[in-house]
Amino acid sequence: MAVRALLATLVCLVVLVGAALLVSRNVDTTAADMRSGAARALIEGADCGCTADVRAKDRIANRDTADDSGSK
Repeated sequence: MAVRALLATLVCLVVLVGAALLVSRNVDTTAADMRSGAARALIEGADCGCTADVRAKDRIANRDTADDSGSK
């Protein structure tokens, strides 16, 4: 009886790990990559005044405002 429970537990763990791997392969990280690039450009002082620079600063400011309002 204990062997069956152990085998059932191992099968469940294998299925869960497989499902997690499938989900992790299909994750779209485009938005996160854009946010990290904008933050990196702002930190490194890339102040070109171009549209991308202005949008990056706006996104970071909006994110910071949303984070602040959610924590109160």
